Amino acid sequence: MKALFILLLLAASPLFAQTPLDRIEKTDLSFIEGNVIKITEEHIEYKHANNLEGPVYTIAKNQVSAITYSNGFREEIKAVTSAPPTTPPAQANSATQATSYSQNQPNYHPTINTQAAKYENSNPREPLLAGVLSLIIPGAGQVYNKQYGKGIAMFGANVVSWVLAANSAYNTYDYDALYSGYYEEPNTTGTFVWMGLAVATNLYSVIDAAVSANKINERYGLISHLKVEPQTQFVLHGNQLQPTWGAKLTYSLR
Repeated sequence: MKALFILLLLAASPLFAQTPLDRIEKTDLSFIEGNVIKITEEHIEYKHANNLEGPVYTIAKNQVSAITYSNGFREEIKAVTSAPPTTPPAQANSATQATSYSQNQPNYHPTINTQAAKYENSNPREPLLAGVLSLIIPGAGQVYNKQYGKGIAMFGANVVSWVLAANSAYNTYDYDALYSGYYEEPNTTGTFVWMGLAVATNLYSVIDAAVSANKINERYGLISHLKVEPQTQFVLHGNQLQPTWGAKLTYSLR
């Protein structure tokens, strides 16, 4: 009887024996037990411990931190991100290029025209226009550049200079002496000084407006180009060709 019991126990022992399992440790600190079948560059194939004879499961390598095998060896897992597949030029078309990648994909790198983006997001100024505005009205070019305080100061300084020049010219002559027949050479130094200061503030306003506009553009990578090209043309007068000279002014902002 005892021998029969031992034979039955030996026959049933494979049913109770526990198969050694591998442990797949995930990045979220959970784990999966089973048998690792295959490890590729992008995923890991395994069979789950609940059904070792069942289907093969797959898990991405970037979700796994390490694998502890049944023999106790522990392997750290490092996921390798592969480059997106490229379409041969002969097979590429506008439809496939438009739908190949989306912004949700990790390797999506849209191409941006940085120059166009700079111009679109900037508020460029025309230095030539700024200078002309300040030539007409001192300080107007600064206001065009949104430098309102400087523009008001330029306009005020110019107006005050012209007012003082006019007042100096008025006070130059002794009108009582003129009425009595006495003439004295007037001193016009003060008048010319104030007139010169008025002209100087006007010119400074023109130069400052153009330079400031160019500096504003440089902040966005935009450069102003002003070029003067001499030109010569021949015009027919009667039976003779006579040369005429001129100049071509070109301006660009890029």
